[in-house]
Amino acid sequence: PRRRPAGDVVMVFTSQDLQCRSFLYRELESAGAVFGEVNGMAAALTYAEYDSDASVEKQQARSLGICDLSALGRSGYKGWNIATWLQAQGAELPEASNTVKTQSDGIRIARLAPSEVLILGNLQGKGNLIDHLDSTWQLENADGCFKVPRSSTNFWLTLSGHHAPELFAKICAVDMQPDTLA
Repeated sequence: PRRRPAGDVVMVFTSQDLQCRSFLYRELESAGAVFGEVNGMAAALTYAEYDSDASVEKQQARSLGICDLSALGRSGYKGWNIATWLQAQGAELPEASNTVKTQSDGIRIARLAPSEVLILGNLQGKGNLIDHLDSTWQLENADGCFKVPRSSTNFWLTLSGHHAPELFAKICAVDMQPDTLA
């Protein structure tokens, strides 16, 4: 076991030790990722070059960092009745497409279109709303709301640091400056 700054004990192993891995595990492994188990998935926890000095990794993340969050919970739903069904389950939806509403527990619901949402678990790996929705939804009672599995079909990355808006400006036509994109 290896101790992390937060005091959590994590077993460290290769990405091959678990059946469930990020779609990016080969690239992460070749970059020197040190893997641990998060939600039953082999997840890159740090990189060998930073393992002895976490402050260097934090400094890099403040400048420009990328993190694979694929081990964290996420789900999605499509259909003409998603808003009604999700609200009946206690979810708060954003009004407009391409906006996000953060729930009280840190889970985010992104409205991709009037009839499609993406639900992202919180950064502590907890997804009580996601678990509730996934266990409540049944095809027999779908009534215009259909589950779109996201955790087994998509990866999830986050960019951090003060250079992230500059990077997005080079690769994306949408202005993602904080004062423009709420």
